[in-house]
Amino acid sequence: MAAGPVDVLINNAALVRPSPVVHTDVRVWEEHLKVNLTGAFLCALKVLPGMLARGRGRIINIAGVSGLGGFSQMAAFAASKHGLIGFTRSLAEEVKDNGVTVNAICPGYVDSPMSLTIAAGIAERSGEDEGRVLESLLSDISQDKLHTPAEIAEVAAHLASEEAGDINGQAIRLDETLVLAGA
Repeated sequence: MAAGPVDVLINNAALVRPSPVVHTDVRVWEEHLKVNLTGAFLCALKVLPGMLARGRGRIINIAGVSGLGGFSQMAAFAASKHGLIGFTRSLAEEVKDNGVTVNAICPGYVDSPMSLTIAAGIAERSGEDEGRVLESLLSDISQDKLHTPAEIAEVAAHLASEEAGDINGQAIRLDETLVLAGA
């Protein structure tokens, strides 16, 4: 690689287009899978040979709570994130004896444009106020506030560290991970 060896890969790209299943076009479904699942696979495929050759590496997939449960109007997104957790666990099994770990971080809603896109999409279809939709989304997963990107980065930094070398194949909700990371 032109930039040198990769020791840590964080797959954080995501696409979300909220829609009831009966109104989800197959192309939108396939886009979710391509960006949220196949993208992570292709990135891992690119860096994994070097990690295995060096006997060390960390792959961290950002799956979100949508990978752990089902949510109204989020079937395509949730299916892709469930797939990402399955990929995380399977790859972790494949590389567990080679110094490489693979884990997923599963935050709830984050203070980011994506959370606002989700709320706006649902509000548009339901006719509700975006603020109320966001409050409802947070309450659906027992989350009292939006997570910050810094919170997720702190967890990722811990999972990328040598101290986290025995954590492998996990899909951990952000709140639980913060305890694990000592934050």
